[in-house]
Amino acid sequence: MAQRLLGGKPEWEKSIPPHLQSKINMKNKLIISGTLMAMIAMASVAQAASITGSVELTADASVVTINTGANSVTFTPDYTAAGNNAKVDSSSGSLALLLPSGTGIEYKNFTYSPLSVVGGNPIWFSSTTSFDITGITIEFEGGNGLLLSGTGILKTTVAGYEPTLGTWSFNASRTGATFSWGSTASANVPDGGTSVALLGVSLLGLAGARRKFAR
Repeated sequence: MAQRLLGGKPEWEKSIPPHLQSKINMKNKLIISGTLMAMIAMASVAQAASITGSVELTADASVVTINTGANSVTFTPDYTAAGNNAKVDSSSGSLALLLPSGTGIEYKNFTYSPLSVVGGNPIWFSSTTSFDITGITIEFEGGNGLLLSGTGILKTTVAGYEPTLGTWSFNASRTGATFSWGSTASANVPDGGTSVALLGVSLLGLAGARRKFAR
C-alpha cells in the first residue's frame, strides 16, 4: 500500500517524472471539469417545471362539422381565419396561469382515423401554449355524437416550463342540425424524483473523483 508522508506526496507519486505528473494533473482537472459541467446541466433540468393541471376548451363563434365517413372534424372558421374559433372555458394548475379562462384558442381541422392534423401539430394553440397530439382512440362514433381520447405533449413558450406529456379528449354531440363540442387536455406530471436522483449521482461521482485524486 502506498504511504503518504505528512505534508507531502505519496512515495509512488514522487517516482513519477515531472513531465508525466503534469499530464496526470491536467487529466484530473479535465475529469473534474466534465463532472461539474454535468452537474450544472442536471441542475438546469431540475429547475425546469413540468406543466400541471388541465384545461377545458369550447367553441368561440364557430361551428364544427363531423364527417364519420371521412373520419374528419372540421371547424368553421378554421384556424387560418382572423380571430379565434375556440376559447378556454376553465383551467387549473399552472395551466390556469398559462391559459386563464377566456383565452383565445385556434383549433385545427383533423382526421381521427388515421390521425392527421391539417397543417401539422399542434392540434390547438394559443399565443403561448399548445398541444401536440401523438395518439388517438375512438371511444364512440355515431350519427349523433363523437368521443375521442388521445395522448400528446403540452408545450409553452413561457420561460420556466418544460414540454410535458398529457392526455387529450374531444367530444361532439348533435343538437338538431348542428354539433356542440368541447375538448380537454390534462398534464401527466412525471416523477419529480428522477432529476433529483440524477443530480445525486453526479454529486456522488464528483465526490468519488475527488477521493481518487486525493490519494
